[in-house]
Amino acid sequence: MISQQIRNNIVRRAGTVTTRHELADAIYAELLDANVNPQTIPLSDLKSVLVEAMRVAPPSAMPHPVSVAV
Repeated sequence: MISQQIRNNIVRRAGTVTTRHELADAIYAELLDANVNPQTIPLSDLKSVLVEAMRVAPPSAMPHPVSVAV
């Protein structure tokens, strides 16, 4: 389970990226900084945090239209 603190940090970092690669790095780095193994997170939690991060990322980080199936 991803704590609310980690979610908030991921979303905050996502707002500052400029590319998709930086977005992925920011998410992964935050999980590692919090000593959370991404492989142990339930898929539904990981998906929800990814969707939140993609929604706050600037358009420059998403050059193609983003569609996420929820």
